[in-house]
Amino acid sequence: MAKKYGDKVRVLTMGDFSIELCGGIHAKRTGDIGLFKIITENAVAAGIRRIEAVTGQNAIDWLHNQQRILTQSADLLKSDVNTLAEKIQQLQDKAKKVEKRITSSKRKSRNAGWF
Repeated sequence: MAKKYGDKVRVLTMGDFSIELCGGIHAKRTGDIGLFKIITENAVAAGIRRIEAVTGQNAIDWLHNQQRILTQSADLLKSDVNTLAEKIQQLQDKAKKVEKRITSSKRKSRNAGWF
């Protein structure tokens, strides 16, 4: 167990429906946690989900970093954060059209005997 969880492992129970091992840090009261932001969640096994989260100042720092990344991305695409997804979709659509034109031109060139 030490390889996966480290030296200290706690057993957490929630009523009689969940018993979990956890190597994380535990708060005495939920109010001690502050801001809570889930950053990943995935399936570990059938019916079992794993979440990773940041709390308190780490959550605030994480959110600031995400905002910085969004702002930089919007600047690169000459957009603003609110229309960034739309701008990306437009660029993807344009790239697909260009790719189709290239494929069509290559096909026509081959058929004409240029390649």
